[in-house]
Amino acid sequence: MSFAAAGALFYTAMIVGAPEEEPAPAEQPLLQASPGQTLSAAEELGGLIAAFPAPVLAALPDSGLRLIRGVSEDAAFEDGYGRIATLTYEDEAGRRITARTIYPARALSLLGRGGWQLTLSEGPRLAGMRTVCMAQGGRLRFHCRSAEAIYAVEMQAEDQQTAALLLQPLQLMVPAGE
Repeated sequence: MSFAAAGALFYTAMIVGAPEEEPAPAEQPLLQASPGQTLSAAEELGGLIAAFPAPVLAALPDSGLRLIRGVSEDAAFEDGYGRIATLTYEDEAGRRITARTIYPARALSLLGRGGWQLTLSEGPRLAGMRTVCMAQGGRLRFHCRSAEAIYAVEMQAEDQQTAALLLQPLQLMVPAGE
């Protein structure tokens, strides 16, 4: 089997195929278009999480990651809309970490490929889920999928061990009381 075929098979099995933790539901409803949200302070994060139809990948409070910017926006998908939440953090060393949550779980096309190359190694766990690792010019991107959404994290990291430490504060968040 060629390297490209092996990579395609691995990528398909890890991302498009159902994960061990939870199989994707057969059908998740698409959304009606709604106004986007932009936030610049961690205190505003609760509103973004409450308006999102799935758990949002976000940093735990007091984790050492500082929220730089947050955006939730709708994107055309199939015969309706999917939703993308993008949260950009900075660690104490000044490294940027971008966490994306994409609804519905079948909307992998909304993530985009953008020149990323599959590394053929499983990445560190992200919020308890297995990840696939991709690389692009010194940056790493980790993908995983739950029954409700696709999650991706991009960062500048020298190696996967450093990346695993940067991923630890990221957890799936739901509105308080759920």
